[in-house]
Amino acid sequence: MTPPDWLPWVLTALLALFLIHTLIGTLTRRFRMFRRFRKGREGETEALALLREEGYRILDAQVTRKAVMFVDDERREATVRADLLVRKQGRTYVVEVKTGAVASDPAASATRRQLLEYAHVYRCDGLLFADMERRTLHTIRFDAPGRAFLALGQTPWRALFAALAIGFALGLITAIGF
Repeated sequence: MTPPDWLPWVLTALLALFLIHTLIGTLTRRFRMFRRFRKGREGETEALALLREEGYRILDAQVTRKAVMFVDDERREATVRADLLVRKQGRTYVVEVKTGAVASDPAASATRRQLLEYAHVYRCDGLLFADMERRTLHTIRFDAPGRAFLALGQTPWRALFAALAIGFALGLITAIGF
């Protein structure tokens, strides 16, 4: 049995529709990504002006540092990039600039993790969060690492060791009679 004469035309039309659909989807995604990157660059430019207005001196942009971690005792390095490094009154700050409704919330999970990573890797005097949707600047601070253990009724090892050392020294001084 031979295929009908119209079948190659239908298959060619379906293939053409599939290719057009794929091309339109790809172009749409690229356009959205381009628009998001452009908005991010514009936000960083506006953040520079806002920071200068607030008295910060811009030290660097797109600052990278190496983060070291160990996976099953195997050392691994990753590059962490912060938007800006600024200085004011002798203190250095890492600045994260965000645009967009969800990203401009410093408590949003992805943004919060990013800020926490900066706090650990950069070890600067502080973190600043530039919300360019609202054109506001926020100071970010995380609770000290050991304090979470104390809140749970547990004592971190360093604090326990320090307490034992102080107790031993006081006992020794008392025994000697100083």
